[in-house]
Amino acid sequence: MTQVLAADSRFLALELYRILKDIDVARWRADRAAVASERLTRMGAHLPRLVDQAWTAAPHTDLPHRLQALAELVRDRMPHPHWPTHEELAARWTEYRAQLIAAYEDLARSLRGLSVHVPSVRPTNYARSVFHVAMAAVAVAIIAVVPSRGPLIAFAAFFAASAWTMETVRRFSPRANEALLGVFRLVAHPHERHRVNSATWYATALLTLSLTVPLSVGMLAAGILGLADPAAALVGRRFGRVRLVHGRSLEGSLTFVAVGTVTATALLTGFWGFSLATALPVAAAAALFAGFAELFSRSLDDNLSIPLAAAAGAQLTLALLPLM
Repeated sequence: MTQVLAADSRFLALELYRILKDIDVARWRADRAAVASERLTRMGAHLPRLVDQAWTAAPHTDLPHRLQALAELVRDRMPHPHWPTHEELAARWTEYRAQLIAAYEDLARSLRGLSVHVPSVRPTNYARSVFHVAMAAVAVAIIAVVPSRGPLIAFAAFFAASAWTMETVRRFSPRANEALLGVFRLVAHPHERHRVNSATWYATALLTLSLTVPLSVGMLAAGILGLADPAAALVGRRFGRVRLVHGRSLEGSLTFVAVGTVTATALLTGFWGFSLATALPVAAAAALFAGFAELFSRSLDDNLSIPLAAAAGAQLTLALLPLM
């Protein structure tokens, strides 16, 4: 693949990525339909040339097919911007947005296979946010009631082994992959069709924590991931204006640290008898470390990096507190 094709394909993919973020359900308003239509039409005008270029420069890859599918989607299926009612317009764009996300993820996968990196789309998913919180609540409850580290390690190992077994099976069986995605369709991100899903990385993080840190720190890390991460995502997508890196916003990152600090402080004082004077700096450090992990995680799934970073921040602060 030529450098020109790589650069042009990446530029187009990133433009589609920005459009998808702007028409996310958390940002959607009726007046965005016309703007999105104009931007997609401009993008679509460049696609036929790029398709021809791909057939010439990369005919033995699936990139031409992905670009062709995207061109047809933009040309033939875009909703008319003037539907009779706002409700019908919103419904049409909800369906079309899902098709665009699927086409983008297929294109992104092709580009990554050719060493051209573009980010994955993480659309607002309220069911996933609820599931995220529920999983954290289950982890906190198990840590609270399990009498010792041994049974906790056994729970975590079973969870992780089950998750990685399902990952392995779906890699070798497309039918199993589709079946599992069907079961978890309400909470799965589009890119998880072809990549290790976040729940597997979460299970791996819990096993690592059960083997390496005190139970109080493991609980703190699970709580921060379960509450701070979805809170940051919801605030960032709806109100984020100041952009940082990797699509994150200042508003979302500040929300992450604030919610993480409050959550960790409540867990340390409520379950482990920490004084507020001790719990607050430990919680703040854990939330800050986790916030940086969330901000800079790109190739590494943040369901793994966030709890491990939170635990590292808490452990470091606990070690330093006697010296202060």
